[in-house]
Amino acid sequence: MTVPYGRGPSHESVYGDTPVAKGERISTVGALSMNDIETAMCFEGTLNSRVFIYFIQHCLVPLLKSHHVVVMDNASPHKNAEVNDRRIISLSSTLFTGIQSD
Repeated sequence: MTVPYGRGPSHESVYGDTPVAKGERISTVGALSMNDIETAMCFEGTLNSRVFIYFIQHCLVPLLKSHHVVVMDNASPHKNAEVNDRRIISLSSTLFTGIQSD
């Protein structure tokens, strides 16, 4: 939600843009390597565990080799028990780890 006002220096007007697009949100999830974008998936809505698991199983796992390492940040879809079960990508014999936050 965009607020209709803003703060600025005394006696100066504040200008800004407001979103004009209405409708569905288009999101993207992907996998990067040191050299390239390995895979990506666009979808309507926001990323949740169900979508992330689908991405892992159908987009990421087919590309993984035994020497690859999968590293994820601490976004909530990454914290799902099924994602962290590691059986989800065990077929590729890939090291699967997350970044621990303080």
